[in-house]
Amino acid sequence: MDFFQDTEIENKKRIKELLLHENFNNGNMKLMFLSNSDNFVHTDLLIKLKSLFQRQLSKMPREYILRQIFDYKHINLLILNNSNVVIAGICYRPFYSRNFFEIVFCAVDLNYQVKGIGSFMMDILKEHVKNEMYNFKNTEQYKFKNQILTSLDFFNKKYENISGNIYFITYADNFAIGYFKKQGFRQNLTFDNWIGFIKDYEGGTIMECNIFWEINYTQKFDILENLRKNFISKIKSTTDIFTVHKNDKPIKELTDIPGIKPEMINNKDIRNKQNCLDGFIQLLMNILKNDPNSWPFLEPVSAKDVPEYYEVIKSPMDLSRIKDKFYKKFYSSLDIFISDVHLMLNNCFKFNGRDTQYYKCAQALFEKFEDKLKFYDELINFWNLKNNKGLQM
Repeated sequence: MDFFQDTEIENKKRIKELLLHENFNNGNMKLMFLSNSDNFVHTDLLIKLKSLFQRQLSKMPREYILRQIFDYKHINLLILNNSNVVIAGICYRPFYSRNFFEIVFCAVDLNYQVKGIGSFMMDILKEHVKNEMYNFKNTEQYKFKNQILTSLDFFNKKYENISGNIYFITYADNFAIGYFKKQGFRQNLTFDNWIGFIKDYEGGTIMECNIFWEINYTQKFDILENLRKNFISKIKSTTDIFTVHKNDKPIKELTDIPGIKPEMINNKDIRNKQNCLDGFIQLLMNILKNDPNSWPFLEPVSAKDVPEYYEVIKSPMDLSRIKDKFYKKFYSSLDIFISDVHLMLNNCFKFNGRDTQYYKCAQALFEKFEDKLKFYDELINFWNLKNNKGLQM
């Protein structure tokens, strides 16, 4: 998130979340927490949830999904639309005494994806498990009871940290890793209380998420906005970097830039040029990596999941390879870096059909990349970064 101005991506996320809150408060969406351990179980809704998981998690056996949903030890979060259709859900198992919750299944109906429901649902769950943990610690013989929530006021509570850190643990397949990372999950685990207590899934990647008691995740955008405003206020009180300078003259030298003083310039142009190239490439890498359409390109395509890929694509490329080449000082000019980015995207165009999500992500990322190159065209020309011969050291 850019602390100095609202980004288009953050604004879109905030708008999506506000619309979801509005739909919920208007009765167009419902939230339910259901477990077969409660005598008043809604069997029909759990069957609908099973159907959703079957559609979205096609590799999971139907009988296994059914057993997990109706397991007395498991709880199910369901989101329904105004026609009582289950559009999203999470099946999870609490381990209250060990301070963690296992995410067994998580899915959003295909027609409701890319609308913020996945993030909204996970934020809801993070706040709900705090309530569960709080009740477990303060109630003798605590037993979960089914809940139908008609107001988001339930999540406006503040909790004291009475049990230490809470964690989510899940096994994510390759297609879900990107989603879970956006929800705060990581692959480098620091928590080990789960070992020996959850099922090991072959081919899955174990991930954890630390849930902070002091953060209300259903209000995360308001929290970030307040942090941003406080940060900018402190910066403005100690510096003049926000001063806007007017200039009608062409910029040929650094000293032609309004606000730049001679003593601010390092005259070692060769080193400055190299630093500028490295900094600019790093900026472009971060822009690509942080774009919501970058998820197919973060890691190499798995030969196990897509065995025919490397029969078609003879020169594979992805953002992790590009990052590795950058740190190995491979990019002596901007052209080489641009060539690798184009190779990565062209590979996607070549292997995938136009109607696939992968192709659409590549198209969006290509347009974003080209727009950024145009935006920084003056900088590129000023430092002569686009030079096939590389930097002359």
